[in-house]
Amino acid sequence: MDLDTILKAVSESVKISIDAIRGKSRKRELVIARDIFFDLAKDNTSLSYEVIGDFVNRDHSSVTDGTYRLLRDLENDNNNANKLLKDSNQRLAEINSLLLSDTDSLEIKDYNIFKLLKIQKHELWKGFIQ
Repeated sequence: MDLDTILKAVSESVKISIDAIRGKSRKRELVIARDIFFDLAKDNTSLSYEVIGDFVNRDHSSVTDGTYRLLRDLENDNNNANKLLKDSNQRLAEINSLLLSDTDSLEIKDYNIFKLLKIQKHELWKGFIQ
């Protein structure tokens, strides 16, 4: 999977242009869109934080902060973040199914399991840092 595909999926699902996501604005809806992009890019590629950040005109610390912020929002059951992440994952799965054969396509069958895995990953990461 490439960053263009992930950014397109996020842009379409949150209904914010790619240019706006790559822009300098710090409006909350744009920050959430970037955070979702960072998280999906990290989960679906083997690229470094630096490469992912450069793709949307940010540095590596923006990527680490963004993924942490998104996981925190998921932990706190922030409905907006939950809905946007779910929508972005579904759009990414739709795009993948067009690009890959049926047996290779990514499907999010149970969003609650996906969310729980993200939170558990975050808990492990927090325990490692402390």
